Amino acid sequence: MRSWIFEGEIRGDFPKEPIEIGGCKLEVVESEEVGSRYVGSTRIEAESLEQADKIAEERFKGVFKALSIAVGRRFEFEILSAKEVTPQRLREKKIDVIYRTTIFPFGKPFEPNVLDEAKEILHLLQKPDEYSKKALDYFTRGLTMRRWPSEAYLNFFKAIELISDKFIPELKKKLKGKIKDLEDSEFKRLATRKRRIENVLEIFNLNRQLKKDVRKLVKIRNEFDVAHALIEEIKLNNKDVDSCMTMAKQIIISYLKLL
Repeated sequence: MRSWIFEGEIRGDFPKEPIEIGGCKLEVVESEEVGSRYVGSTRIEAESLEQADKIAEERFKGVFKALSIAVGRRFEFEILSAKEVTPQRLREKKIDVIYRTTIFPFGKPFEPNVLDEAKEILHLLQKPDEYSKKALDYFTRGLTMRRWPSEAYLNFFKAIELISDKFIPELKKKLKGKIKDLEDSEFKRLATRKRRIENVLEIFNLNRQLKKDVRKLVKIRNEFDVAHALIEEIKLNNKDVDSCMTMAKQIIISYLKLL
């Protein structure tokens, strides 16, 4: 088995102090040649450089997906170098090294308490199912589209709806407890977006902090359907997008905890 140290530069927010998460160390590095850089590094054990490169990329992907969810902004990375540190090969001077070049701009510092949440999310990401994978795809796409509020909002809402729809059977059971002879046609009319989302918030015990936002978020989402038919544009403010993102994040995390 051989060992390599992989380093990559990161685009996105950065910690005020060096942090370690998921086998990666993230820190701001100063140098006279290129100035400040936000660098991630990880040590990989593998049989070959090609295998090590794949493992390093997957490790970085997992870490930055977790950080993206925790911070609420997209992280991107590029592996720049891999230096072999296998003792035997160092003595024999047979060292595999790869180098790539790119420079990423800085984001802004994030608070240390984000790290604990990111570590929890990284742990939860080890056991996703098809629903959570798809919801996470929508969520990260929403983060990527933050410059276009409407697109970001729709992607965050898709994540909310996807998981909410997973619990339609529970909603039907609940409604049948109130309406004994409930027919399928009646249930379809009753299972509105608002009711489906409120149902999943109740299941996940998120009512207290998020239920107050459901009516407005659904109203905005419904306006997209009308605007599409009329070929009009919906104007959103960042607060509305942030509210939708927060709800999507909490629902995704709560769902992952159930798996």
